[in-house]
Amino acid sequence: MPTETPLWSYGFECDCFKAFAVKRRCKKEGGKFWPPLEDDVELERDPDPKLALKQKQATNQSREISRAVDVLHWAQLFLQNKAGNNYLFKCVNSVHSGKTGTQDRFTMIVDLASARAWKRADIDMAAVLEEWELPDEKSMAVLREYLGEPAWFLETEYVRRNKLFPALESGEFQAVVGIPVESHPTVGTSAQAQSAEGPEREVY
Repeated sequence: MPTETPLWSYGFECDCFKAFAVKRRCKKEGGKFWPPLEDDVELERDPDPKLALKQKQATNQSREISRAVDVLHWAQLFLQNKAGNNYLFKCVNSVHSGKTGTQDRFTMIVDLASARAWKRADIDMAAVLEEWELPDEKSMAVLREYLGEPAWFLETEYVRRNKLFPALESGEFQAVVGIPVESHPTVGTSAQAQSAEGPEREVY
């Protein structure tokens, strides 16, 4: 176990999988700064990291990556417009999801604050709110509506620096810092559940 106190980031999870969920919910909505996407985006199918890698290796280009990035960019513009806050995504950070089931399991968050504590439950939220300026109430309400509740995540560089991948994959470190152990070996799609050989969830 590391001697360095864990570094936590506070925010809303917003990776390409979350973005697809937002886009599916909004269907063909559009606006001045967030136009509807082309029909070939295949909204009902979540991004497939294995297909993206295969395409990249074959042609040095990947339609699958482009599809994921297009939807992620659309979702960010949509949420900024909805909140009336053009700086909502000024700080996006890579964090560890806390879940097990695949190595190096990172996700992206709208990063709002950071803190150090050995146990996640020991983070002093009152002190955090004094030190960090969170978005206004309208922006927070929009993020909650579309992305769920904000949470504390282990910061990626802390995980790498302390070589915690094996301990997080086994669930050992979650027990130390007070994160419920969740196992998600595969990622489903909105159309149908993936088989056990389905794509692992990674960050684009």
